[in-house]
Amino acid sequence: MKSGKLVVRKNTFLSSKGGYAFFLLILVFVGLGAYYLGQFRAGYNLFETMEAEAEWHASMKSLEQSRQDLKDKLAIAARSRQVEDEAHQRVKSDLKALQREIVELQEEVDFYRGIVAPRESSEGIRIDQFDLKASNFGRLYHFSLVLTQVKKNQRYIRGVAELFVEGEQNGQPKKLELKRISADKLKDLKFKFRYFQKLEGDIVLPEGFNPRQVVVKVSPRKKKQIRRFFEWFNLVPIKSTEMQKQD
Repeated sequence: MKSGKLVVRKNTFLSSKGGYAFFLLILVFVGLGAYYLGQFRAGYNLFETMEAEAEWHASMKSLEQSRQDLKDKLAIAARSRQVEDEAHQRVKSDLKALQREIVELQEEVDFYRGIVAPRESSEGIRIDQFDLKASNFGRLYHFSLVLTQVKKNQRYIRGVAELFVEGEQNGQPKKLELKRISADKLKDLKFKFRYFQKLEGDIVLPEGFNPRQVVVKVSPRKKKQIRRFFEWFNLVPIKSTEMQKQD
């Protein structure tokens, strides 16, 4: 009688081919589920990020627009202030010009009034005005001399006016005649008028000469000479130290 061995075999589900395949299939589904779940969560987070970025861009655009609006308002305010300042300066300049014009007109009125309605003590020829203006060309100066005759019903008067510039050169007193300093080659200033006449010309002073005063001498025909002295730098005769006398 043969004695047999008892063989015990452990039969599990995974040991079979079908069970192993089923297990692999489950792993695949689990992996796919985890993958799609991750993709879903990632997509949701990406959506939130894109939404937040869109809101940030909108906020930046709004802030930029506000900044530009403020900049435009500031530019308008600055331009308005500039226009107001320019208008104020124009008005101020116009007022000054009108004031100068009024003064000039008043001087002209006084000038003609002195001719038309002279005083008894002011009859005869007069050296009424002498103006001296510097130019932009070194020692070149322009002068204008106004002579008047203020006696009523006076006839034409003729004569010669002479001009001298007194000063110093090299520490010594010096007197320059018109014919030596005239830029127009004038020897003297001839005149002929009934009421008034304006004589003009240019003079050039030599280097090193320091002028002190101008002497104007008027010699009418058959009448006495008159002289008048003007300080050099006083271009308006009314403000100058002056003296008029008869020879």
